[in-house]
Amino acid sequence: MLQAAYGNASRAMKLILKGNEAKRLEQTERAARDLANRVNRMIRDENLLERDFDQYGLHAFKPLLDKARQEAPPWAAKNSPLDESTKANAYAPDALVEALRLIMREFAKLDGYNVWRRSGDTKRLPGKYSIDDEGEEQHVPTLQSWIVPVRVWAPLESWGTDPETVEEIAKATHDGEDVLPEYLDWLKDRADVFDEDGTVKRAHIFSVEPDCLEALDLNLSASRHKPCEFDPSEHPPPQELIAELDAIYSDIRQRLGRLMELVQ
Repeated sequence: MLQAAYGNASRAMKLILKGNEAKRLEQTERAARDLANRVNRMIRDENLLERDFDQYGLHAFKPLLDKARQEAPPWAAKNSPLDESTKANAYAPDALVEALRLIMREFAKLDGYNVWRRSGDTKRLPGKYSIDDEGEEQHVPTLQSWIVPVRVWAPLESWGTDPETVEEIAKATHDGEDVLPEYLDWLKDRADVFDEDGTVKRAHIFSVEPDCLEALDLNLSASRHKPCEFDPSEHPPPQELIAELDAIYSDIRQRLGRLMELVQ
């Protein structure tokens, strides 16, 4: 009788635990769904991710959000059982929403770059630290801005193939450093190199210089355009470096010798 009673109690306990687990899973699924809806409202109302053009950030973020919405509830139900007093506010705290906002801002970097307007109050900086020919410290002002042209036509020896006559026009595109106006008229009226938005079609991108913005797909990244200057650095004479290195190894040998004596 005791064994039968124990078996009945065990089965009853398993049913209760199973019911509690199913209840917790239902709660976590609802919380995950509500949190995902809140994230979507943030994207729409706060414009955290670009929704009008290529949507690189949104396309990268959405699959991860959907995966988290599917995998989070069973994990939370199994690893974070909640009682009745805490379940109301534990699944979607504001701290979690703020963490998601920071994550979405990182994905937003896939869409472009933050552009900051410089204020009218200017502060002159002393410049980068360096050593002059006399060995004295000096601060050399560095370039804080740069100019990159949007479109520069590449100087070519041939206009290309005429689309109507299918013959090559063996004429230079530039007169010295200036592009020929008739060449630009030919590009627009005969070669049809411009897209509907006024940019050069990708099939004709060879017509512009590779360093201008249009050739770089209008990439505004500072790392693509900001001048990079490698300043030569000063260093001690080689004999001083070798002597310093030898002193370091000598100190290491002495410490190892004392350590060996202690071990022995």
